[in-house]
Amino acid sequence: MVLFIIWIGLSFLVAFAGNGKKIGYGGTFLLSLLLSPLIGLIIALVSGSAEPIKKVTCDGCRKPIIKGDYIRITPVGTKDQYDYCSKECRNEFHPKYMKEKGIEWIPSN
Repeated sequence: MVLFIIWIGLSFLVAFAGNGKKIGYGGTFLLSLLLSPLIGLIIALVSGSAEPIKKVTCDGCRKPIIKGDYIRITPVGTKDQYDYCSKECRNEFHPKYMKEKGIEWIPSN
C-alpha cells in the first residue's frame, strides 16, 4: 500500500516535467502511472516543447487566420508587419495602408 502511494506521488511530480511539453501534464502522469515514474520522466524530457498557439488576424478583412495560412509583409524601410489571409485580400487592402504612409506599393502575384 505504501509503495502504491509513493508511486502515485512520484507520478504527480514527474507530471510537472511534462507540463509545457508536447506530451502535456496529463499524458506524462498517465505514462508515469501505467509504466513507471522513471520512464514517464524520460519520455517527458525527450518530448519537444509545445508551441504556443498564435492567433493572427488579417489586417485587411479582420478575419482570424489559421496559423501558417497567411501572407506576412514587412515593407522596406519600416518595422511594420502586415498579415493577410490571401493574395486577393492583400491586393485589395495593402495599397491603402501604404498610401497612408506615403509608400508606393504595387501588388505582385
